[in-house]
Amino acid sequence: MKVSEKAMKYTPKTPSYAKSSTPANIPIEIKDGRIDFNRIITGKIDIKNTTARISMARNVFYIRNLRTNIFNGRVRGNISANLLSMLLRIRVSGNNVDVEKALLDAAGMKDTLSGTASFDTDISLKGSTYEEQVKSLKGTVNFNVQDGQFGPFGKIENLIIAENIRESQLFQTALGGIISGLTTIDTTHFSELKGTLKFNDGICNIEPITSLGNILSLYISGNFDILKNYADMSVRARMASLISNLLGPIGAINPANLINSAASLNIVTAKAFSIFCVMLPEEEINAIPSFSNKYVDNSATKFQLIVRGDAAKPLTLIKSFKWLATENEYENAVNYVNSIPEPVEGSQATTIEQVVQEREAEKKTLKYKVKNLFNKKDENVQENNE
Repeated sequence: MKVSEKAMKYTPKTPSYAKSSTPANIPIEIKDGRIDFNRIITGKIDIKNTTARISMARNVFYIRNLRTNIFNGRVRGNISANLLSMLLRIRVSGNNVDVEKALLDAAGMKDTLSGTASFDTDISLKGSTYEEQVKSLKGTVNFNVQDGQFGPFGKIENLIIAENIRESQLFQTALGGIISGLTTIDTTHFSELKGTLKFNDGICNIEPITSLGNILSLYISGNFDILKNYADMSVRARMASLISNLLGPIGAINPANLINSAASLNIVTAKAFSIFCVMLPEEEINAIPSFSNKYVDNSATKFQLIVRGDAAKPLTLIKSFKWLATENEYENAVNYVNSIPEPVEGSQATTIEQVVQEREAEKKTLKYKVKNLFNKKDENVQENNE
């Protein structure tokens, strides 16, 4: 906005007696100009080989056919700025941009995201202050990042320790061991990260962002309030079975695994599976990308994170971790849990397997046989009376 501010110095002042509050036009016209900079350095940002055609008419300064090299990539496009209304329109595209370098040099963000990006931007904003500009921001940004890596956000051990998992007494004993076992698994790399961001009235809407990894793929949707720095998003993921097998009781209560793993599972934990599960239509689950390199894992599991809160406090953002299940998977799990026998009187059993064993042992006792005999007689008497 410095161009606009300097230009305002040359703007004729509106006489105090004038009825209109509209500023007078800037008495400058540029018909056909050109800029050609070999190198521009601002802070840590190094911009090279910048050329463009420039013109100015009716208070609007135009930069056309902009060509420049920045962050090891190329940027092309057109920009216009109304020097009176402060309306800025940006239509640019870029390719081969080093994302890690861009984030570090432009924003001081280290180890956040890496890869080679292409993008196209069509946005507008207006105002002389940051708040005015953000509130007026409108438009769309499409991007595609190839062969990249997430920072801490992409590590599975950070995704697992959501608020509801950390605070649940069902997992507190096992959680430390689970996290330790996951630190050697690399889920941060992806072959492709792409998405669409739509801006309106200071809100960035994610529509959506997807990533393809070897063992973890993501589908991200939601929105982000730029001024408040507040996120409200859901992250749905497809995770390879080799990771799910390392999750102990957390993995065991996945409805897709419950029947196979329930024998050694704590009874209370098994019956609480629905608290950590979300049932979705199959088409929504299928929208989660498959793995990169056409890797097929028929036992892959799916989960959902709720990300909400102040982005400046990343450790508090992940509010909820829940497994995703189709209606059929969910109903099968419910039916299985409902079929679990009640513990015998005075039982010391802690697992489903132990409960079943105690029930089988009870059937061999004289007390059970006598009790069962009288129950059968009572049933026969009732049938005869009917």
